[in-house]
Amino acid sequence: MFLKKSTHHMHRAIYLFFAAVISLHAYAGDPILKLEADYTLEQRGKLLRTEIDKTYQELDRTHSLRRENDISSVVLRYIPIGMSFDDAETVLHYAGFTLGPRPNANPTGNLPGKSAVRAVIGHYTQKFPSKTDVSVLIFPEEPGNYKKGISKINASIIITYP
Repeated sequence: MFLKKSTHHMHRAIYLFFAAVISLHAYAGDPILKLEADYTLEQRGKLLRTEIDKTYQELDRTHSLRRENDISSVVLRYIPIGMSFDDAETVLHYAGFTLGPRPNANPTGNLPGKSAVRAVIGHYTQKFPSKTDVSVLIFPEEPGNYKKGISKINASIIITYP
């Protein structure tokens, strides 16, 4: 009887162990499920870069690359609308982007988009004769006011030819 009880408990323990491992794996398999509270800005940046790399590789593998490839939805997973401008720039920095300057509150021409900050990964890849860059534009909620959150993101993988 003792052997039967301990075998039952051992099987139950093994079952619970594997159930926990499977559920942890499923949770860890989609890092976006954990982004809100669990990841630092540095970790978000590194995950964003990994996701951009995967997206590029998939587009390349399936011969779907065009001159301009919208990846805004990828970037929005790691830099949501409303995130502070400083935090968004920090995430992009850790993803390997070079950030452009913040335009003044009243840029010349006062056109929409003139207060956006451009972040670029230049020479992301180079396949003769083309060159590939990754570009992200982050827009403040109010033109020239970078104290608030971001209101819009445009992101693209851009291929240029000589």
